Amino acid sequence: MPTNNEITKYWSDFQQADEYKACQDYPTQQVKATVVTFMQSLHTSFKKLRLSDIKAMFEDLWGMTLMDDNSNALPFFKMTYQILVAFLQYLITNQKIEVSESELTTFLESFEEENGLFSDDYYGDDDWDWTDDFPDRDINQDPHLANWQARTAQDIQDYTDGWLTAYYQSKAWQQRPDGVDQEFLTVVVNALVERGYDHYRKTPKSWTKSVLVAILATTMVDDFDFSEAELQAIVPMLNQFLAFVASQGWLNAKRAANYQRYLQSGVAKMLAAAEKKAAGPDPLDLVIDQMQREGIDIQDWDAVEAYFDRMKADGSYDQLLHDMYGDDDDDGTTPDNVVSLDDARKAKHKH
Repeated sequence: MPTNNEITKYWSDFQQADEYKACQDYPTQQVKATVVTFMQSLHTSFKKLRLSDIKAMFEDLWGMTLMDDNSNALPFFKMTYQILVAFLQYLITNQKIEVSESELTTFLESFEEENGLFSDDYYGDDDWDWTDDFPDRDINQDPHLANWQARTAQDIQDYTDGWLTAYYQSKAWQQRPDGVDQEFLTVVVNALVERGYDHYRKTPKSWTKSVLVAILATTMVDDFDFSEAELQAIVPMLNQFLAFVASQGWLNAKRAANYQRYLQSGVAKMLAAAEKKAAGPDPLDLVIDQMQREGIDIQDWDAVEAYFDRMKADGSYDQLLHDMYGDDDDDGTTPDNVVSLDDARKAKHKH
């Protein structure tokens, strides 16, 4: 089996090779996972890899696929097969294995013909939605925002996953704040990037102060049960991560520095929101409870909006916003419209 350093080098070289073009329809992170898993599963070096090993691998994969009753099993095999074929062709081109191009081609043609691969009878609709592999996302459908796109969401996930992987393998990771582990940072970063895009249509390369502060004060408090110590660690943890990302040239240094300042400015609001949550009951929860007592479906936004309109008419809506968020300090972070209040409602009742 290749060493970890060799695996990293082979993956990097493969991405730059012509053979990689055959994989471009698939998410980069999925291609990497397939290639790395293949290399880690080898019980021999590349130089000792023979055609019989390749045959056994594909036959085993196909056998497992036929026994899997999951509807995505066949499309998943198709993806895995095409990625591995491209990677093997790259290895042959660079003389890393003792198998010729003609030997591989002859086997693949026979294998595909014998098993009737890649016909419509097997694969049906070729537009398999790769986002089906991810949990349901709470997407803001405000018509004033740009359309949410799965491709963009996947791209964000791919490159931020890459940032995290590189960080965990770097010397900078050894200097992380006390009490921070990979799971904690991964959860926080994923929540930050997903909420940023799903609700505000902002990517890690276009965040604003209002977005970052709002996510700290809502998502990090409402969606998780972080302890006070964990909440205190979030911004120092993110700031060190951003410093590393900028040092690699993946994020503009000035932009990263701005993000660090924005995050720091949101700490007080986040802690205040957490304190208010702990004190309970939350004012919005009280309103939601009242709506339910009146028979209003809180998932029916038209009905909820009509209820808020009545609250506006008698002044209780403004009081609700004040109870939830305090006085507006004009920094752009205090929600002041129905869409923002709906954001808070969804955050609390997304499951």
